[in-house]
Amino acid sequence: MLTRRNAPAWAFIAGMIEVANEHGAQGLKKWLESIGERLAELEGPGVEGKVTGEFSSIMSCPLYAIFEIPETFEALPRDANGYVNLEELKGEKPEEEAAASSIFCIMHHAQRRKRAELAGKTFYHLASRMVASQEPVFNDAAIEKLGVDRKDIEKLLEEGAYCIFRYE
Repeated sequence: MLTRRNAPAWAFIAGMIEVANEHGAQGLKKWLESIGERLAELEGPGVEGKVTGEFSSIMSCPLYAIFEIPETFEALPRDANGYVNLEELKGEKPEEEAAASSIFCIMHHAQRRKRAELAGKTFYHLASRMVASQEPVFNDAAIEKLGVDRKDIEKLLEEGAYCIFRYE
């Protein structure tokens, strides 16, 4: 049953399903990136996160937080073989892509990338942690491009960071 609390999340998830059904996984990615970029334009230039050495991190994802309704996980977009394969959504420059542990990472990545761009910076998403399983997801292409030590990123994840990134 829809309630005032869950209706926005369910409506957004229904929209994701329809976009995926009509336009496939790449269409969904493009739509989520457009939303993230528009959010950044509304918010304006800037960077986010707690700075630790050469990295920035956040302890929870503000975009994912509204979807922490357990029954929504069953409704997330699926392709013919199960959930949308996030690895297949990587573009020609994987170092510029999200370390996507959920479909919502795509939208948040686009938002942070655009805000950084508006602030004259370049944004790299190095790692995130899956909320359901706590498993880390790394953007090895970005880690390699920046020449950072993966162990430093793993340490931040162990300390509770949900998402790790770097601005240049």
